[in-house]
Amino acid sequence: MNHLIQFQPDRFITNWRKTANLQPYPRFEAIADSFEKNLLLLAEHFKAVFNYQLEINQAEVTYVNLIPVGEFAEASRWFGVCNSGSVDVEAISTNFVQVVRDEDRKPYARFVTEIQSVFLLPARKKAFKMSLAFKGKPAARDIPSAIKFLRDGRERIVKHFRDITTTEAHEFWGRRA
Repeated sequence: MNHLIQFQPDRFITNWRKTANLQPYPRFEAIADSFEKNLLLLAEHFKAVFNYQLEINQAEVTYVNLIPVGEFAEASRWFGVCNSGSVDVEAISTNFVQVVRDEDRKPYARFVTEIQSVFLLPARKKAFKMSLAFKGKPAARDIPSAIKFLRDGRERIVKHFRDITTTEAHEFWGRRA
């Protein structure tokens, strides 16, 4: 497993990806706990050294899934939002953005869905890359609110993934209802 922490003047990012090694793939909970721990350490450093309080104005959680396929015309087999029928599909690229509202109907986040055909290296095997991102403004500008936003976003991503992928795909992956 490869992990990367990026720190920029206006961002704190944790990325990871599955590699060919034998280590188990990390679950969201472990990554979120590590992210929170590192963000708290950064906040303590800024407070101690610069007397500066971190204020978080945006948070984002993104999942990227690679789905190997034989042909791009199989899109309707995997995604409920695609119906290629008998069309000889050479490539697919689709995205849509949904506004997410709070209990008062005020927008506070966006849910971005992107599906595109890609070629996986080194063998140039066909696959679909599906990115699901939940991003927006946490309820408050503190770390606990940001972490709650990320955890809620992850739950929405899991539900959305289930909603836009087909029953056939769920059966293929052995996904429980």
